[in-house]
Formats: sequence, C-alpha cells, structure tokens
Amino acid sequence: MPLTRHTVIVGENRSGKSNLLHAMRLVLDNTISGDQRRLRPEDFWEGLATADADPTSSGESIEVSLEVTDFEDEASVVATLGDALVTGKPLTARLTYRWEPDPLVDEDVVYRARLYGGADDQHISGDVRDRLITVFMHALRDVESDVKSWRRSPLRALLDRPCPGQQRPGRIDGACRSMW
Repeated sequence: MPLTRHTVIVGENRSGKSNLLHAMRLVLDNTISGDQRRLRPEDFWEGLATADADPTSSGESIEVSLEVTDFEDEASVVATLGDALVTGKPLTARLTYRWEPDPLVDEDVVYRARLYGGADDQHISGDVRDRLITVFMHALRDVESDVKSWRRSPLRALLDRPCPGQQRPGRIDGACRSMW
C-alpha cells in the first residue's frame, strides 16, 4: 500500500486501521518501548492450527515488512537505510520487524522482537528508528469536535502547514480562519 508524506487512513470501525498503524509503528516508531513491541498470543492470526491453540508454543512468528522508496535525493536517509537496500532503481529499502522465537534459547520457546533490513534479512540495529523522522498521530474519534476545538486539534498540524511549494486550498484556508 503506497503511502505519501502526509497520509490519512479512513475506514469503518473494526476494519483494521489501528492494526495497520500498530504494525507500522513496530517497524518505524522510536517512541514505543521494547515492552510495547512484545506481542501476545492473541496477536497471531486466529486461523493458525496449533495443538494447544497457542501459536507461541509451536514457534510461529509474526512479520511486518515496509519498503521505503524515493529517497535518492536525501543523503541522510540513504546513509541511514544503507544496510536495508534491496534495489537501486528506484532506490528501495526494506525494513522488517519480526516477533520470533529466539534461536539462542534451547529449553522453552522464548520470543524476541528483531529488526531486519534488506533482501537477505540482515539484523540491523533499532537505532535506525532514531534517524528516521516518522510521526504517528492519534486516531480522530470525533472529527467535528476536534475541528471545533482548533487549538488542541491534531488536524491543525496537518492543515496549518502545507507541503513545501504548495498552497492550502481556499476552502480549507477559509475554514481554518473561521475556526480561530
């Protein structure tokens, strides 16, 4: 699913919007802790057939991969994603979060969260998240109310600053002025 610099995800309740954002945050967000990256048995797909209904006891894993493209002109991003490159034209990097059994533990199945990069799943440091600027906004549950309280609205950050070289459409500009 291609995402742009400013992407808004809209959908009906229980359609997977929050799960999609959580998956993206597992890969990219440097503000969530290691504990928040730990997944639970109920996070696995319900259709997995395991003897005791616990996918972690049979060593199943969860994987989320994101591909980043169109960053050739940003030297700092090229340097940050150097270990995660998968193609050169267009320049593409792949980052993969994997919740998997730790192969270094022999007795019980012990899980770990790891970040991999590139086509050959090379382990890379989670520090890459610190060098990629990614902002995740909270879900808007009541857009009408959020727009009425403009000073606190998370929409303000999106609507007050258009992308460089672009102007805000007149309808939005007029609506913003009327809310102040």
